[in-house]
Amino acid sequence: MGISFSGVLDENERQGNVNVVYELYSLERKVCHKLEEQASKLYIKALHVYDECLPIVCAVGKKQKILLKVDSVSTDEVGTKVNEILHGDYLEELIKLLAEKLNSTLGTTTAGEEGNLYTHVAFANESVLRIDLFVYHRRFRLTESLSKYNNILAYFLLASWIGGYHQSLTTGYDLRIDKSHTPWQIASKAHSETESRGTSSSHSYHK
Repeated sequence: MGISFSGVLDENERQGNVNVVYELYSLERKVCHKLEEQASKLYIKALHVYDECLPIVCAVGKKQKILLKVDSVSTDEVGTKVNEILHGDYLEELIKLLAEKLNSTLGTTTAGEEGNLYTHVAFANESVLRIDLFVYHRRFRLTESLSKYNNILAYFLLASWIGGYHQSLTTGYDLRIDKSHTPWQIASKAHSETESRGTSSSHSYHK
């Protein structure tokens, strides 16, 4: 899944490539700011029920990464990262879906940047969780000093516990369950509630 951003930075510092090092530090600050901004927005929005789709109680895990020269990702690579914060027997479809989203973003061949936010429901860590994935991708122009790295891919993955499987007075969600429900039925019920409201599960911007 590409090459480590920090590894490229260290290598150029050792080689004394001042201009490249400057560009890398500038890019890192910009990307980290975007990741932190999106992470704060989606967490606060969901936690305080400004998001009428799947309000959360608390975050149970998060993961972020910055990579360069990423052509594509495999389900095994995505699975390795997901399994660092999530565990369970029902993650295959989620991992496959996240890999598809990442590869769709990487398929952009036009120079420029884009950001996409995806929200899903999954059963993991013995709970029904809301999974938010923010992906930032920028393909470098041939005239840029970083063009030899082709592109940069950064992502922030947040897993949060959906509040209580009960009917929310604010949103009207009915996520009540009993022991007869399978984990798949629980996650499907939550996902159906989202779709029935016509709520988009992804947001994006392009520049």
